[in-house]
Amino acid sequence: MNKFLTMSLWSIVIVAVLVLVALKFTVLDTKEQSLGKAFNLQPGKVSIQSSDPNEVSLDGIVIHIRSDAYKILKADFGLKMKNAKDQKALKENMPAVRSAILQHISSTDATKIHTPKGKEALKGELIDLLEEKFGFEIETLFFKNFILAPRDEGGI
Repeated sequence: MNKFLTMSLWSIVIVAVLVLVALKFTVLDTKEQSLGKAFNLQPGKVSIQSSDPNEVSLDGIVIHIRSDAYKILKADFGLKMKNAKDQKALKENMPAVRSAILQHISSTDATKIHTPKGKEALKGELIDLLEEKFGFEIETLFFKNFILAPRDEGGI
């Protein structure tokens, strides 16, 4: 019984130390090199700072996708604008931009975008959509992450 009690106490101590270390790196550290400062975790903001002033990383998009084979799409992507004016306009119109992207992707059949060729076509469609709707001049759109989650066999 004493051995069990001793192991339990040590487990609690180890967990407490891990929590303190995690807090140190994510919340309490005020240095610029800290892990908490390396990534901007504010909602609706740039996820990872880019060295290119005309590049904007959008927050991840998670959406139920129209497909018999797939259930959910999660995509993280960025846009490289042709000029600083459009980069600023993109940031100022971010909610409307995200809404337009979500509406377009939700109406897209996932079987058309699960291949590399389909992803390239989707990039072109999104660039055309944003340029037409908002008047942006977009150099490129790139996916940082693109995951299609398959439907399970149980139909859930």
